[in-house]
Amino acid sequence: MTIKAKDGGFVRLQDIATVELSAQSTTPACLQRRTAIFIGVQATPQGNPLNIVTGVRELFPELERNLPRRSI
Repeated sequence: MTIKAKDGGFVRLQDIATVELSAQSTTPACLQRRTAIFIGVQATPQGNPLNIVTGVRELFPELERNLPRRSI
């Protein structure tokens, strides 16, 4: 997933984070009694919380495009 593109260069999520597809527990995440996806974000000590939240929110549309379709 591309985080930033500038002057022909790219910063990808894998360049700045450890990305794993795994189950830490077998308990599904739930929100308001519906199955949800949990995304953990760990900031560095130098990370600005406002910038981190803004960046994560900007990624939501791309994350949603890559999710499997919901079955009702």
